[in-house]
Amino acid sequence: MPTDAMTEHGCALQAETLFGAAMELDPEHRTAFLEDACAGDSELLREIAELLAHHHPEGTDELFPRLFDVLPGPSLIGRRIGAYRVLREIGEGGMGTVYLVEREDVGQRAALKVVRDGRFAAPPQLRRFLLERRVLARLEHAHIARLFDAGVTDDGLPYLVMEYVEGTPITAFCDSGRLTVDERLRLFEQVCLAVQHAHRNLIVHRDLKPSNILVKRSSIGGEVKLLDFGVARMLDVDATDGVALTRLGALPLTPDYASPEQIRDEPITTASDVYSLGVILYELLSGHRPYRTRGCTPAQIERLVCETRPKPPSEAVLRSLETPRAEGRTERTIPESLAADRGTKPDRLRRRLAGDLDTIVLEALRQEPSRRYASVEHLMDDLRRHRTGLPVGARGDTTGYRLRKFVSRHRFAVAGTVAVAVLMSGFSFVTAVQSHRIRTQAERIAQERDRAEQVAGFLTNLFRTSNPYAGGGSLVSVRDVLDGGVRRIERDLAEQPQLRAEMMTVMAQAYDGLGDHAEARRLLESAFELLQALHGDGDPGVAGLLSQLGHVLLEEGDYAAAETLLRRSLAVRRTLYGADHPFVARSLNALAQAIREQERFAEAEPLLVEALAIDRRHDGEEGANLAQSLRGMAHLLRDRGAPALAEPMYREAWRLHRRQLGDEHPETANSLINIAVILRAQGSYTEAEELFRNGLAVKSRLLGDEHEDVIEDMLQFAALLRDMDDDAGADALYRRARAAEARTSHAAGTTAPPLPGGHR
Repeated sequence: MPTDAMTEHGCALQAETLFGAAMELDPEHRTAFLEDACAGDSELLREIAELLAHHHPEGTDELFPRLFDVLPGPSLIGRRIGAYRVLREIGEGGMGTVYLVEREDVGQRAALKVVRDGRFAAPPQLRRFLLERRVLARLEHAHIARLFDAGVTDDGLPYLVMEYVEGTPITAFCDSGRLTVDERLRLFEQVCLAVQHAHRNLIVHRDLKPSNILVKRSSIGGEVKLLDFGVARMLDVDATDGVALTRLGALPLTPDYASPEQIRDEPITTASDVYSLGVILYELLSGHRPYRTRGCTPAQIERLVCETRPKPPSEAVLRSLETPRAEGRTERTIPESLAADRGTKPDRLRRRLAGDLDTIVLEALRQEPSRRYASVEHLMDDLRRHRTGLPVGARGDTTGYRLRKFVSRHRFAVAGTVAVAVLMSGFSFVTAVQSHRIRTQAERIAQERDRAEQVAGFLTNLFRTSNPYAGGGSLVSVRDVLDGGVRRIERDLAEQPQLRAEMMTVMAQAYDGLGDHAEARRLLESAFELLQALHGDGDPGVAGLLSQLGHVLLEEGDYAAAETLLRRSLAVRRTLYGADHPFVARSLNALAQAIREQERFAEAEPLLVEALAIDRRHDGEEGANLAQSLRGMAHLLRDRGAPALAEPMYREAWRLHRRQLGDEHPETANSLINIAVILRAQGSYTEAEELFRNGLAVKSRLLGDEHEDVIEDMLQFAALLRDMDDDAGADALYRRARAAEARTSHAAGTTAPPLPGGHR
């Protein structure tokens, strides 16, 4: 037998012998035995691993991650994988390697993740990789890196092609940009939206940490992308069909961000992601993590995370920290530098975090999953309530709660003492507190009841006098009812300024909807004077009236006066609600309209960009507020001569209005007509005609031909028909519009302008 063949035969016999010996051992001892027996012979270890994977796959979980540390996988750099060319390696972890790839036909760059060596990967690792593909296929969200493609290479390596994110970990992004606490909270909300989307699709991420949350710079400051669902769990997959990843040794986790149930190897739910979000929020706000696990043993980590309650972030910011670095260096973090990274001073930062933010963070970090926020949505809602000055839902540990916990641990030793204390002193204290609360609540209920009875009585009398049988049989119009209502407000509510102002505001909205802007303005000015005298300039109701008055002035064409009022409204709302609130977005939109109508386009644009960013954060991808901001931006693009850019925004606004309000609504019809106008500007006459007809039919049916908006739409449609050489249709529509205008002018005691004889 030749020497080479003898050598090969000897190696095969050795591999089989060691394989047989390994099969006699328990799985937990098998890996150490093989590493010692092979003594660094990687080829021998590879051959035994292949035998194990074929004959006993369930016992190779521990061996294969170590095998990949010994055996280098094949490099893919320069190769083509599907439609992509591999450029360079950009990351590595667990069983996967990540490469930067480029799709040569369109020049699109992406990230390719591939199992290091599919021939020798243990089945559980392969199933985990395939599970990640299933997870990503479910998720379609603006703040989650998208899945582009998936497949298997010619070498049998499973791969995924994902969105390539050139970003910075969220903590580093915030510190390098010296983002304030409010700016960090707004960025964190994007993270919450992404995780909430995953939870709604029954997916738990299980490895949330800053390195998996990258931020790209954008026009709104920063855009979050959530990555790496490699250890995610699908809640609707049966345990026997899923991948066994819950053993502490098998499931990769980051101790600094892992929840107590992950550390203890207990069942994982969405509450685990809530905890990890709490750790990230703690670090974003304070610059520290709740626990320092560096250098700790697993047992020490478990005691630390599962049994020790972290300090509030407001206390952590005043703590100095020394962190060991490479080459024996030590990095020192001091309160002054932490506060500077957040654009403030240490004591101011402490006061900013104390109270609500401390409570919110510690609620997310509860060691018992059942006592954390019930969902990411609840956490996000409390953060929004905090930023808008509203009470938060989370509550810190009360004395009663701590007492109950103490009694549960020492019930026999303290039972008698607690009983006496409760009977002797607690009863009288609780009774006094409850009595005070009941009196306060009763007074508030009585006030609201009296107010509701007054409104109900007012409306009852109003409609009773509007009954045609009670008034001699003549028909009563909506305008007659409103006019009678105004007279009653001025007569019957003279001694109740608050209720009088509220009813005037309601009436003004009705007049404005009918197109009587002068009467709406008169009522709003009266209501404004009443509320300002009662509450001053800083009242939410006063800010709302300023906004409504500004809107009416816009309708009347008094743009300069509208701008003055809307600037005042915006200033008050920023003070009341902070920079990121839907009410602020409404004021920004209205102010931008007043400025746009004065053709100061460059000045209006940043206001609309800010409003659009606020509404996307609060409405997500749907909602009437977002539709309004999209329409405002589209109007600006239209007026600046960019109809092609305006059209998709008008269409998105129409889709939102249709979803929220249905087809039979004036706002939905308005959106159709906006699209028609922009199509006409681009020469798409046929499609514009159909949209004009549909939108005008709805508005005419709902508002009547005499409404000013309907008249304007008819004139616009007539101009389109002129462009299409349909002179007969255009003339008929012109005459219909002018007849309606004449009827409106006659009712108001004015004279309509003459019908034009040519093109508009």
